[in-house]
Formats: sequence, structure tokens, C-alpha cells
Amino acid sequence: MLDYLKNQTPHLNFDLIDGILTISILRPKAKNALNSEMYTQLAQAFIDADEATDIHVIILRGNETDFTAGNDMSYFLSLAQTQATTLDEDIFPPFHFLKALAQCSKPIIAAIRGCTIGVGVTLLFHCDLVFAEDNAIFQLPFVNLGLSVEGATSLFMTPQAGYH
Repeated sequence: MLDYLKNQTPHLNFDLIDGILTISILRPKAKNALNSEMYTQLAQAFIDADEATDIHVIILRGNETDFTAGNDMSYFLSLAQTQATTLDEDIFPPFHFLKALAQCSKPIIAAIRGCTIGVGVTLLFHCDLVFAEDNAIFQLPFVNLGLSVEGATSLFMTPQAGYH
């Protein structure tokens, strides 16, 4: 059994049943916003799952109400106040997560309900299949801020949005 399956975290739950790894984001007070620790754990889970012979498919989901509100903005604010402006894509947790997700060869299914914002939308373009409930809301706040979206979303959105 993989180490992260034995050590459940406060905001992520990992269940492996019959070759299906279900990763649940469980941070309801923050609408499942992702912080540094969560990005690091998710990246490692995708890397480990890709190498594991007993995992055949990965399901990524939120809790009962939301998928994810995207980045935990307090994490980014503290990062801006404490670190240099140069970010190494191999160690900066959000980039490391997106890279691990994009490079994972196992089928990845996203199960969406409620809010799906920012990186929550970005990560969907690196999944093989996306199931969205009727109450799913998708938002890319980058556009309103005059910023480019991350994770190749601008490249993937047009050809993949309907496909997924």
C-alpha cells in the first residue's frame, strides 16, 4: 500500500478499492481551496499512482457541495511576502501538481459538483473524462484580472471543452 493511503491528511482522503484510487478534496470551510501542502500531496499521489501496478484509474472529486475554489489566496499572499519572485516549476507546489497531473499515464476522471474555480478548471483539461453535475459552476477569474490562465488552459480550452 502506498504511504499516502496509510496517512490520511486533514484535507485529502485517498481510497483504493479494486484498482480505483479515489482522491477526495475535503476542505469545506474554504470551498476546497488548495494550499501548498495539498498541492504537494496531490502531486505525489499522481506520481505514485502512475507507478503503482495495483492502480488502474484515478477519480478526483470534491466533497458533497464543491469541487474546488482553486488556489487558497492566503497561501499565495504569504508566498509573495516570503519568497523570491523566481519560481522553480519543479518545486513550486501548484506547478509541480499540474506537471504530475499532466504526465500521469493512468486514466483520470474528475467528478464535479458545485464551484470549480481557477486551477480547478485548469486541471480538468488534463483529465481524461469529466463528469459535471447540474449544479456545477465553472469560473476562470484570470480573465477578469487581465491575466493568462495557467497549465496550458488557453491552448486546451477550445478543442477539449466539449470533448470532456
